Amino acid sequence: MTGKADLLRAVEAEVVAMLRRARRATTDRARLIDPALATVGYQVLVALRENPGLPQSALVEKLDMDKGAVSRQVHLLSDLGLVDKHADPEDRRACLVSLSEEGERRMGDLERERRSAYVARFDDWTPDELTVLADQLAKYNRTLEK
Repeated sequence: MTGKADLLRAVEAEVVAMLRRARRATTDRARLIDPALATVGYQVLVALRENPGLPQSALVEKLDMDKGAVSRQVHLLSDLGLVDKHADPEDRRACLVSLSEEGERRMGDLERERRSAYVARFDDWTPDELTVLADQLAKYNRTLEK
């Protein structure tokens, strides 16, 4: 019989495989948006899509990244026409960042393609299997939050 330690090693191996796959997918998505885009730039775009008009300082906090790194990415994304920067009307020293129309279009196109591919991958899963998977992943995430 397999012991709990062996089972936990198997779980850890599967989680590591998922993380590697997620990193690869993020890199691939970044390149689909623009070949010059790094993973961190894609993360900035995702954060801005979820939080339009975010002050650059809040973006630093949200992504838990170095201020200089975020600044460089925002500058690159602006040069690529993917984000717009404008002064904060409440604090003219602060810079608000949001997706440009082009950035929103590319992110929307990518999201639709990604969602379609994701749905297709699970086409042969039953609703019961998906329910079990969702429940177990939620439990796993709650366990890690402790």
